[in-house]
Amino acid sequence: MTKLTMRSKTAKPSGFVIYDGPSMIDGSPIVGVLIKPRAKKRSNIKTGAMAQVYILQRDIHPLDAVATGTDVGICGDCRHRPTINPKTNKAEKRTCYVNLGHGPTSVYRSLLAEKYPAIEPDMVAQTVNPSWKVRMGAYGDPAALPPHMRKRITNPAKGFTSYSHQWRRGDVTDSMASVDTIAEAHEAWEMERRTFRVVSSVDELVKGKEILCPATSVDGITCEDCMLCDPAKTAKSIGVLVHGPGAKHFNSKEGQQ
Repeated sequence: MTKLTMRSKTAKPSGFVIYDGPSMIDGSPIVGVLIKPRAKKRSNIKTGAMAQVYILQRDIHPLDAVATGTDVGICGDCRHRPTINPKTNKAEKRTCYVNLGHGPTSVYRSLLAEKYPAIEPDMVAQTVNPSWKVRMGAYGDPAALPPHMRKRITNPAKGFTSYSHQWRRGDVTDSMASVDTIAEAHEAWEMERRTFRVVSSVDELVKGKEILCPATSVDGITCEDCMLCDPAKTAKSIGVLVHGPGAKHFNSKEGQQ
C-alpha cells in the first residue's frame, strides 16, 4: 500500500489534510480531510454547498477497510457497518447510506495523488471561512477526531451538522446522538440530547419528539438550507428514511429491539 505523503501538487487545492494521527476510537492511524464547498450548481443535491469533512483510515482504501473490518477506527460501533462472514471472510449486510465508491474513494485517491496540503492544527480555524456551513463526518464518525480539532473546524463556521454513535462519551457533546433503537433514543433524550435515527417508515417516528428530515421530505430543501442537524439547535430530533446503497439490508425491527 502506498503511504500518504501529505504534500500537494495543486495550486488551488479543493481540500486540506487537517488531521493525521491516532483515532480517538481505537488508536488506529487516520486522516481528516476538509473539502471546501463546491459551487451551488456542482454541489450535492441533498446537502447543498457545504464544506465536507471526510475521516478515513490512513493507509488503506475505504473499500478495503470496510471489507476487513478495520473501518472501526473511523466508524466505531455503528450499527450500519457490515458484518464479516467468518466462513467467506467477506463483509455482508452493510446498511450505511454512504457509497464508498464515490466520495470516500475520490478523496482517498486525491490523498494518494498528493492533492491536499496538510495544514498545522493552529491554522485550521483560519482556513475555515466564516461563511461556510460544514458537514462533519461526510464519511466517518466525527468522534474519531480529537475534540480540539473538531472545535477548530466548527467554531469559526457559520454553522455545522454532526451526529455520532459515540454520543455517550463525555467529549462528544458537539454532535447529535446517532441512535438505532427507541431505548437508545429515550436514553439520549433523558440526557437532553437531540437524536438522529434511521427508520423504514414515517410511522416509526415518535410523535412530539421526532420529525422527518426536511432535506429528504421537502422538495428543494437541502441540509445547507435546513441545518436542523446542528447540535446547537433547540429543535425536535430527526428521523430519516433509510436510503443509499445499503437500504436493502436494513431491518427496522432489529433497530427497535
